[in-house]
Amino acid sequence: MRTFKGWEDHHDPGWLEIDLVAHCGGRMEGRFLWTLMATDIATGWSESLPIVMRDGAVVLPDQLRGIDADNDPVFMNSLMEAWCNRPGHEVVLTRSRAYKSNNQAWVEQKNGMLVRRVVGYQRLVGLEAAQVLGELYGALRLFTKLFQPSCKLKSSERDGGR
Repeated sequence: MRTFKGWEDHHDPGWLEIDLVAHCGGRMEGRFLWTLMATDIATGWSESLPIVMRDGAVVLPDQLRGIDADNDPVFMNSLMEAWCNRPGHEVVLTRSRAYKSNNQAWVEQKNGMLVRRVVGYQRLVGLEAAQVLGELYGALRLFTKLFQPSCKLKSSERDGGR
């Protein structure tokens, strides 16, 4: 595992930032739903998946090149490290730096746009809520991928103070 050092060299699809979003209603105690958010850096493609319990056994796609996660123990553990280092499917696992505002910027933007703006901040509990949330993410996936394309700035130039 290495510390995140930027996305300058990763222009091909398959490099993800991942994060968990809590649907706790402002209270972290007890059980509530989580959303696993994964954003591909090259394409901007994002996937949201409701998680009933916060656990290290997170399911991720097979065609990955690298994962950058925050320091959450759900991602930074021996199970995840073993999954990333399995023979024939090596995935680079990096972690973001604490207190650096530009780390996890891609996935944090999608957390706000795709989870908080649509789902909100209320507490969600139980399998029925997870099923409804999964259906919502299915419809949201089609809407954002087909009707709200995103693009990246290819380059920029500074002219004095502009």
